Amino acid sequence: MSGALVSVEMKDEAVRGLLDRVNRFLKAGTAEQVIERAAKEMTVRHLIALNGARHRGYTNKGFYADAAGSVQSTSQPGTVLISIPHQGIAQRYFGGDIVPRKSKALAIPMAPEAYAVDSPRQFGVGELKMVWPKGQKFGWLMQAGPRLTKSSKGGKR
Repeated sequence: MSGALVSVEMKDEAVRGLLDRVNRFLKAGTAEQVIERAAKEMTVRHLIALNGARHRGYTNKGFYADAAGSVQSTSQPGTVLISIPHQGIAQRYFGGDIVPRKSKALAIPMAPEAYAVDSPRQFGVGELKMVWPKGQKFGWLMQAGPRLTKSSKGGKR
């Protein structure tokens, strides 16, 4: 391990033998391999635990389990690298735009019970309309009601 310096003086031969083994272990680059394996396993276990705990009120789609399956690791003397080359994890960590593949807008539910349906129209709110204010980067779906006319607003007929 580069940058680490340990100096211990011992009189006991048993302790000296143990320190010699530790020193050989560190010089051989084995420490990085052990740390790599442990760090990768810990990262995978963490993502699997998140997969079991975070569902936001909807059916588990396996997002974190997929991320756990993509965990990669590598080590060299003095260096251990753990990476998660998963698009969704990168999106959550670094941010960025999420765009729909086949439509103009994404439907992201505001209420947890809405996550269980495939389409906002299945949620039982009746007819929906898209509200997209000018100059805004986002819009939303609203339940469509009766159209207001001048006469229904109390204006001239």
